[in-house]
Amino acid sequence: MGIRGVWSLENVELKKPVDDWVDLPNVFVIPDAADNAYIGGGSPTDSRFDKITFATDGISNVASANLNHGGGREAGVFSSSSAGYFAAGNQGTPSSNSFDRRSYVRKLTYASETISNLSNPINHSPSGNGQGPRGGGGTMSATAGYVLGGSGQAGGDERSWISKLAFSSETWSAPPNLPSAVQDQGDALGNLDAGYLAGGTPGNRTMVQKITYASDTTSRSPSSDLPNPSRTCAAAGNATAGFIMARQGTSTYDAHSSIFKLTYASGTASVLPSNMGIALRTTSGTGNLTKGYVGGGYQSSGHDWSGVQKLTYETGTGSRNGSLTLGTARQVLAVSARDHGSSGKG
Repeated sequence: MGIRGVWSLENVELKKPVDDWVDLPNVFVIPDAADNAYIGGGSPTDSRFDKITFATDGISNVASANLNHGGGREAGVFSSSSAGYFAAGNQGTPSSNSFDRRSYVRKLTYASETISNLSNPINHSPSGNGQGPRGGGGTMSATAGYVLGGSGQAGGDERSWISKLAFSSETWSAPPNLPSAVQDQGDALGNLDAGYLAGGTPGNRTMVQKITYASDTTSRSPSSDLPNPSRTCAAAGNATAGFIMARQGTSTYDAHSSIFKLTYASGTASVLPSNMGIALRTTSGTGNLTKGYVGGGYQSSGHDWSGVQKLTYETGTGSRNGSLTLGTARQVLAVSARDHGSSGKG
């Protein structure tokens, strides 16, 4: 044609075979991430993993996703759109099924539903023999996962560590520490803009600490404190709010059915009018944009539980959702690509 860079349709068709063209909608469609959650591991020692399908609330065992070393518990758990990560914690050594602090990181690839170890262990390791922190809270942005706080050595030894894993390279870095050292808070909260670490020990806290992902800066606001002390809690949420469920209070068997809601825009926490059906502690949660799940746990009566409870965010009501096929378990690992306000797009 007479104008440089302008082609007629006839000319384009001559230059580009028909078989090489892509339908217009397919150019812009991003494939969905896995439409389910994975819950497993925990104590007593168990390597099995179950899958919860969000569309049906169905629960099934996924043998290919079994953990490769021991049962695994107290890891920092977070997810990209394609894989879940279980960082450090009491995970078991490569040669033993016993619980032992390890710095290695296990990866659950959603497409194949298989477990592997990353080549890069978590960066904060308190000793030279591969022992990593336990009891840290996992959260994530769209591009990186974070492990906040945790315990460095046996006993207390609470830390203010932050470890950051870039999903693109699967390498670790160390942003500035949290304002306060903490462990045993349970699941972290957050959306794709910021993460929140709520409660924990020592002292059975109400404190909430925040990390803003754009700058990797941390902050602490007393106005965000929880209504009551919380530790070893399960949590899930969407882009606007996070929900703390199945928390432990101030005594050894102090399980609770109350639900806390942390509204991100205002930075304030409140108690929902409705409770979960069963009081639990020492469990984990995950979910998608509309509902969260709590799997397993330890009842106030003093024994492990195999059930799954569901929280519908819009109504703030909890309900029973069947049982884990892996059996009774506490301190399980729970992960989903659609938690923390993620739309599930790759």
